[in-house]
Amino acid sequence: MKLQRKARLGTIVFVAAALSLGLPLTGAEAQTPPQSLDGQWLSNGDGHFFEFQGESARDYEITTLSCIAVGTVTRKTAPGPANETVYAGDEDMFRILPATSADTRWLCLL
Repeated sequence: MKLQRKARLGTIVFVAAALSLGLPLTGAEAQTPPQSLDGQWLSNGDGHFFEFQGESARDYEITTLSCIAVGTVTRKTAPGPANETVYAGDEDMFRILPATSADTRWLCLL
């Protein structure tokens, strides 16, 4: 009787810990929904500025004298297993991947 009570208490502690840590209780891996890209994003070091709104994004080239719109792309795929999103336009195609923080993303030209 005492052994059953300890086993039940151990199960309750495990479930409570799993719930508080956000761990899935099933064998399936839980995915967190991707954060929206909506807003303005500045690339690091190559002089590009992106403005995301809904399913589309505009690319601007920044120089010391100007900020010129150079293209528009549209989302082609919903975020996949790695929260990767692909955008494509007439001449450009790139994918966006999550990085180490919520306000940083990796942009990979395809």
